[in-house]
This record gives sequence, structure tokens and C-alpha cells, in this order.
Amino acid sequence: MIGNVLTKIAKLGHEIGESIDKENRRVILNLVEGTHSSKILDLGCGSGELTKEIGKRVGSNELYGVEIVEKYAQLAESMGIKVYRADLNKPLPIESESFDLVCANQVIEHLHQTDLFIKEIYRILKWGVCNHFNAKFSSS
Repeated sequence: MIGNVLTKIAKLGHEIGESIDKENRRVILNLVEGTHSSKILDLGCGSGELTKEIGKRVGSNELYGVEIVEKYAQLAESMGIKVYRADLNKPLPIESESFDLVCANQVIEHLHQTDLFIKEIYRILKWGVCNHFNAKFSSS
């Protein structure tokens, strides 16, 4: 009986997490602005799913990502995203003022060098571009 209760609790927790992530994506997609010529960078792009959604929303195919996990970098590349393999705790191998839109969804809370991370975003964004941050914090 306790095993069944724990299984139900775990399933409910998973469903709640998926619901939160879905809402998070919806909010991000409503925030992004750009044009068909916008150059987009997703820091911590994972498999590239959100990167592709952002590109579709903005109408741009100029999609780039930064990913340190090789299997995710390969998945993103298979979706047509140009991927830099880099550690977000270090300076990025990207030219200054080279992107119109930078997304970093639920990334900063995993980093040790958050000040450097913010400075790097400022450095690689084209002058005058605004950005939005989204972090997921938990007590675990």
C-alpha cells in the first residue's frame, strides 16, 4: 500500500513538473521578439527543442546554441542548430555583439560563475538589445 502511494506521489510530481515546464516555454515564447534575420543564441540549449521553437516564433533560421553535454549538442545539431561546445562558467568562444537574442532558460542556477555568465551575455548581445532571465529554484 505504501508503495502504491509513493508511486502515485512520484507520478503527480512528474506531471506537475511537466505542466510547469510547458507554462515556462509558453511564457518564454510570448516574450521573444525578433525578425527573420535575427541571430539567436540559446545558452544551455540541450537538445535544441526550445531553440527551434524560438526560431519558429521569431521567423529566423539563424539558430545557435551553447552546450557542454555532447549527446545534447549532437541532438541540437541534428535539428540544424550550430552548436558551440563550451562551459558556461568560462568566457564564451563567441565574438562580442554578435547576437540579437540570447536565451538562457533554467541555466543560471546551475552555474558557479554567475557574474561572468551575465557579463558574457552582455558582451555577446548586440548593443541596445534587451534580455530576459528565467531560473528555476528549488530547495533540493
